[in-house]
Amino acid sequence: MRRRARPGTDLVGGRNGRYTGTVGKARVVAVCLVAMLTFGVISAACSGSGKPNAQAKRAAQAKAKAKANQAAKAKRVRAAVRRRQIVARRRAAQRAAALRRAQAQPPATTAPSVTVPQVTVPHIATATPATDLAAIERAFTRLNDGFQKGVAAGIVASVYSNYWVATRHYTPAECTKFEASRGGGVVSEAFAVQPQTLKPDPGWVDPTVGKTPTGRIYAISVTDRQTLVTTGETREQDAVMHATVNPTGTAFLFFRCA
Repeated sequence: MRRRARPGTDLVGGRNGRYTGTVGKARVVAVCLVAMLTFGVISAACSGSGKPNAQAKRAAQAKAKAKANQAAKAKRVRAAVRRRQIVARRRAAQRAAALRRAQAQPPATTAPSVTVPQVTVPHIATATPATDLAAIERAFTRLNDGFQKGVAAGIVASVYSNYWVATRHYTPAECTKFEASRGGGVVSEAFAVQPQTLKPDPGWVDPTVGKTPTGRIYAISVTDRQTLVTTGETREQDAVMHATVNPTGTAFLFFRCA
């Protein structure tokens, strides 16, 4: 005899072993929840895996671009090196060809050098009393400048302004010795020219030498101031001196040396 289940207490029922009632409903709800959770996990995994793939793709593209740039740069460097090598070989070939041409040419013939003698034409000064007076004043100025430096320098200046030394009637040594002995080496002189007294004196004979000098001869009055350098004592005297002016406008004086 089959018992009847009490209402509210029989949790399993139905036919052919199927579940009905409360248990069946709970099982359906659980299956649905598991399906929903599984779908959510899969969706999250798919959505999360898309970002790393994009970054990897961009990194691969940047790496490929850098590699391409590096290859292009290396290609340009190799091309520049080849161009420089070509230019260097071309220039070397040009230098070698120029050297061969130079060696093939006959040696140049050098004409013998000819030395042309230099002819010095003396300047001929215009012979006027004014220019001759200026030349005579320059001769006395050189003499005074020498004595301002010292007695020895003054004697040297008088030697080189002496007509008779220039014409080799006296030697410089003779005149230097004579003048140093005459003044004791301590007498300095200064000559003041009186320009208004200048007058030509052609044919004048130097009484000390007994000869007539060449050139344009003049007589001129001068004031000779002599100073004893050891004491500072001075003495002045006026005298008429002679000078001659040669064709080039150089004046010489006359001093005795014996």
